Amino acid sequence: WFAVALITVFFFELDFPIFCPLSAIPIVTILFLSFRDDMAELLAHIPTHWMVYLSTYRTAGAIFLFMYYASGSLSEGFAMNAGWGDVLTGVLALPVGYMVMRGMPFHMTALIIWSFIGIGDLFLAPASAFMYGAESLVEFPINLIPLWLGPPFGISLHILPLRVYFLRRTEGAVATA
Repeated sequence: WFAVALITVFFFELDFPIFCPLSAIPIVTILFLSFRDDMAELLAHIPTHWMVYLSTYRTAGAIFLFMYYASGSLSEGFAMNAGWGDVLTGVLALPVGYMVMRGMPFHMTALIIWSFIGIGDLFLAPASAFMYGAESLVEFPINLIPLWLGPPFGISLHILPLRVYFLRRTEGAVATA
């Protein structure tokens, strides 16, 4: 998907209405593949907390805050929603991953709530771009964020830990191992 996104941003100028349907392709594909027996078996061997910790990359969403405060190249409405949502989700990945790893009380509740917060933010960011404008996000290389790294990769990294957790739980394995 990264190669497709890279080729797309090099050869086409995309507006936000086009980003949303394109970003659904990898999400649906990953979800579909996670239900294949061979992929489900592979996923069942990945510790759930590892998948949660991967989402710490979302702290890089602070770039939106920087783009607003340092250069004013993003609207305040978009930068605040997308930037703080990403930072919050990335920072919360650490305690949630730890809770899952240790099997602490309410770790499943924390995982579900964190996943909904993260996915919600990844829907809020494009909505904020529509409402408040984020024209500079259609320029390379920043346009790779909404097309590849943001919703497609981010939503997948919230769906897969839940899928892994339930796969491991169904197979009788300890969800935190």
